[in-house]
Amino acid sequence: VMHLAAESHVDRSIESPDTFINTNIVGTYKMLEASRKYWQTLSKQDQTEFRFHHVSTDEVFGDLKKNERSTEISPYRPSSPYSASKASADHLVKSYIRTYGLNAVISNCCNNYGPYQFPEKLIPKMIINIFNNKELEDDELSDLLEKVEKANNNLPITFFEILTAAYFYKAAEYPENINLIEKFYKFWT
Repeated sequence: VMHLAAESHVDRSIESPDTFINTNIVGTYKMLEASRKYWQTLSKQDQTEFRFHHVSTDEVFGDLKKNERSTEISPYRPSSPYSASKASADHLVKSYIRTYGLNAVISNCCNNYGPYQFPEKLIPKMIINIFNNKELEDDELSDLLEKVEKANNNLPITFFEILTAAYFYKAAEYPENINLIEKFYKFWT
């Protein structure tokens, strides 16, 4: 089971934290419970082959300074209702691993982008602004991976033999958003 569902926009989590709590915490609980109940009906052999893969975010480790990266041993320091709800979901997954022995993994991915992404996210927002001749501004730290890369990275985790581990995926560099915006602007104009 690959659990990818999430509410993920920090600003919306500040305006409406209840949606994030319901989706990210209660939703993860429901996915874990359904998976646990199914997993318990399996033979011992099938139980060892079963995996619950929870796709999380590196934002559970808090705000990063320029050139700082989170690692597998970084402490949880959520800084918004969004990251707190994802941190809570991570802890629920860890509790199911320990309490029930559920074979589960957590991947704490950075921001990603791809087709059908909400227009409030950086790259779709830039493209919309370019087409509407609006000024582009955004100079915060980012670590972007394409959804395709994320999916390619996630599949080996699901079938990998190591159980109950956390995995980290990072892009090779942290481009500043302003540099990314300039590249998009040059490409699209």
